[in-house]
Amino acid sequence: MAFERGEYPDKPTITLRVPDGVGDIFTQLKSWDDDGARWISFALLELDDATLHAIAQTLNELKYTTIPHDGFKRMSFHQGDTTISVVGSSAATFGELKTNMQKRGLLEKYRRKTSKSIVFGVLCNGNDKVFDSADYIEFDWQFNDEFEALVKSEPAFVPSSTPKRNEPCFCGSGKKYKKCCRNKVDINRQKYANLI
Repeated sequence: MAFERGEYPDKPTITLRVPDGVGDIFTQLKSWDDDGARWISFALLELDDATLHAIAQTLNELKYTTIPHDGFKRMSFHQGDTTISVVGSSAATFGELKTNMQKRGLLEKYRRKTSKSIVFGVLCNGNDKVFDSADYIEFDWQFNDEFEALVKSEPAFVPSSTPKRNEPCFCGSGKKYKKCCRNKVDINRQKYANLI
């Protein structure tokens, strides 16, 4: 507006300053031009650069991953009152991907007791999209017997990579990894060593 009033001789360039690869997420959301995409964008802008970078890196790597059988690979991030999940499959149809995304988004939202959940879905076929689908879920957390049973019945989470001992834990607690989830992950790695 200052430029239009003649206060500046050159029109300023207004852009988002986000980590490498993150701009592609916003570009794809903008091209969808719907309210859900806008809500996802607003929620993502509340996240710190490290979390945004990790999400972008996960989406990029998942595109080129081959997931055996007809299974789904899932990753989750958590910051503040927002949970972000990424779901990928090499063999699922788009409809099956959407169904799994909805379940994962609700389950991770419940597990982390957040009010907002973003879910990205990726059909792992190396196409030029950053992701194939995205959903936004928002409502206040409430105790639910059905979700409690689902959380307890799931196989333990074993991350594909873990932080170093003195780095912040991947779960978002703010504690060092060695003082938080390290023992649990080591036990789960041994217990579920035969699972993919």
